[in-house]
Order: sequence, then structure tokens, then C-alpha cells
Amino acid sequence: HRGNRIEPYLAELQTPATAVPGVNRDLLPLIATLQTLRAYPQALQWAEVCSFLNPDAIPTSYLTEWFRTRGEENPQEKTREILYRLTHHGVITYDREQGTLSIHRFMHAVLKEGDSHPEARGSEVSQILVNMIKEFDKNNVSSWLLVEPWLPHALFALQSERIERAEDRPSLAEAFHALNLVYYFKVDFTKALEMGERSLAIYRELYEGPHPDVATSLNNSGDVLRSLGRYAEALERCEESLAMRRALFGEGPHPDVATSLNNIGNALDYLGRYAEALERHEESLAMKRALFGEGPHPAVADSLNNSGVVLESLGRSAEALERHEESLAMKRVLFGEGPHPDVARSLGNRGDALESLGRSAEALERYEESLAMYRALFGEGPHPDVATSLNNSGLTLESLGRYAEALERYEESLAIDRSLYSGNEDHPSIQQTKRNIQNCQAKTKKCLIA
Repeated sequence: HRGNRIEPYLAELQTPATAVPGVNRDLLPLIATLQTLRAYPQALQWAEVCSFLNPDAIPTSYLTEWFRTRGEENPQEKTREILYRLTHHGVITYDREQGTLSIHRFMHAVLKEGDSHPEARGSEVSQILVNMIKEFDKNNVSSWLLVEPWLPHALFALQSERIERAEDRPSLAEAFHALNLVYYFKVDFTKALEMGERSLAIYRELYEGPHPDVATSLNNSGDVLRSLGRYAEALERCEESLAMRRALFGEGPHPDVATSLNNIGNALDYLGRYAEALERHEESLAMKRALFGEGPHPAVADSLNNSGVVLESLGRSAEALERHEESLAMKRVLFGEGPHPDVARSLGNRGDALESLGRSAEALERYEESLAMYRALFGEGPHPDVATSLNNSGLTLESLGRYAEALERYEESLAIDRSLYSGNEDHPSIQQTKRNIQNCQAKTKKCLIA
């Protein structure tokens, strides 16, 4: 493209073909369309917003949300009006059944190159994403389906260079932060880290010194790094987040401080520093009890679960089992009897404690219940919790002498981990499962020799 504004670009394209070699005169109707759209400013402005998105299958809910952010009284009616206008002029095709629109690729390119207001349009796109992310509930897996139609467009927009010119920097940072959370819970940790790092960079640019948004971004980056097996880096981020939150909220009980303590405990646990990890989890649990009381609360249940995991690592299996049973009972009250990720996690951890206490048959029951729940929640696609459940049930089957079944579980777990971590054979989860397979194969050979 030869210009950075639509007007001079159009003017150049409309000169005789001999003066502009390579111009396809069949495109002149599209050029005329752009000129016509100047009579309908909102239609042209929306087309400019579309230039930030993937041109194919844009959900019409984007358009409706755009009108909401602009304070329109009847966004649904305005959506229908713009759809008619753009379809009539051939700028878009509208799939009524799917509720999506697609913009002509040439038009998309011209609008992208000719956008004279990238700062304003980029800010509008950021705000749309922030508002639409509110549909996402990490504790409600069915809500994850709501983000699927617009997630590719969000990623397309936030990976473009133009979006960095958005003048509403807080909204842009919030949009990156929102995508960080979505990709984390969709277990695409590489994209989650990319979104989180860009959010953190903008927040650092906006705020000097301690700020809640910077602390939250640091904490979330720590979670993602831990999931990627980069435990030392995760600990650094979580400790920086805690120091910032202490500076902001003091030494008294605060939910954000309790969250940072919990996440530091998780990172220390993965680093094998169990005594320190337990201290952090106990401090987090005490703070949450002070904040939320003795009744059922998700944050308290989470700390009970995590402290139980560390007690198990310290060989204090009976105490670990008590913590897991208290956590599970609380989660059953909070989330009911249906499938829920936190309930499934507690079932699996209860299985760990039972296995350590030599109650392998009971442990296997818990693992199977946890695995069935994860399958119901996440389907057949790769998920780290499914891989962990398969691995744990394999260990118990192995202790029961059921080696062939154990190997099947390990192999399935390994396949999932390789899919999740892009074949990174150095990832701790992959390394551990490979060791389990080798140990089980060795036991199988011994049985055959005997």
C-alpha cells in the first residue's frame, strides 16, 4: 500500500491504469464503496474497528458491544442498521445463522493501511475485549465456550502492532490481562505468558512504584511460569508481588496478600523447599480464616488443599488427609455434587494421602472419581489435570501390581503432557512420567523373569 491515509490511496488507485501499473480495475467498485461510506460515519468507523480483527467470521456481538461502549440507547437496533448498510454496499458478508460477519479482504487491507485514527480505534477495540471477557467464569467450564467465537479475533487484535498505539493505555493493559487469564484456564500457557508479559509492561509504564494492577500482573505471571515448569522465575515474580502488596496494604489481613503467600507456597513446593512452603501456606490460611471466618469459602478451601499437598510432601500423610477432607467437604458445600475442577482436585489429593497411608484401594477410587470428573469437565482434549489424574492412578495401579493398566495410564498421561508443552522433553511433568514408565517397565520385566 502506498499511503497511510484512505483518501490519497484512493486517489492514486483511481488514476488511469497506465499511470499505476498493476491496479486491478475490478476493484474500483470497492473504492467507490469507501467513498459512499463517508456519508455514514458510524458504518465507516465500525469498518475501521474491523480492520483490527481477523476479517473472517467476526461475531456480531462485537458490533453490539461497540455500540454499548459508545453509549447508544438501542445497540441491537443500531447493529441491525450497520449490518444492513455494510452488506448492502458489499463491504461485508453476513451469516445470519452463525451470527458472524466477514469483511472483504481488500477492504480490510485498505482500512488497515488507511486508518487515520489508530489511537482511538485501538482504544475502542481494547474496551470491547474488556467488556466481553466478563462472560468468562473460570469456575464455570460451560462459560468457556462463550469466548471461543471471539478469542481468535482478540488474539489477532492484540498481536498487531497498531494496537500498541491505543491511547487508552489502562484498557489495553486490562485487555492483555483478560486474555492472560483466558489462555491460562484454557491451558495454553505460552499464549498466557505472552499476554501477561505485555499487560505487565504496560502497567509498569503507567504506574511508578507499588500499584495493585502491577502486583496482580506479577502474581499471574508467576502462576503461568509455574505451569510452564519455570519454578525459580515463578517464585521471583510471586515474591515481588507479595512485597508490593505488603507495601500497599500493610501487614494486616488482606485477600491479595493471602493470595501471594499461597502462590509463593506453591512455587516453593515445586522447588522442593517444603518447610518454607508450609510456612507460607499456613500464613495464607490463617489470614483467610481471619478474613472469611470459619464457614465454607473458596479461598479457605484452596489453602486447606495446598497445605495438605505440602504436608504430604513432608511425609505427614495423616495430617494431609485431614486437610484434604476438610477442603473437599467445604467444596462440596460450595459447588454441589456436580463436576467442578476444585472438587476434582481435592479428590485427587485425597487419593495421594490415602496412597501414602497404604490404603491403595481407597486411593484408586478417589483417583478414578477425580479423573471421571475432569473428563466430564474438559472432554477429550489435552488438559494438565487429566494428565495428573492419569499419572496418579497409574502409580496406585502399579502399587496394586496391575502393571499393564498402570503403563496404559502413564502412556496416556505422557501423550497429553507432550501435547500441552509442545514436546518439551525437559518439562518436569514429562520427565516424571517418563521415569514412572521406566520404573513400571522394570517391575514388569522382573515379574516375567520370576
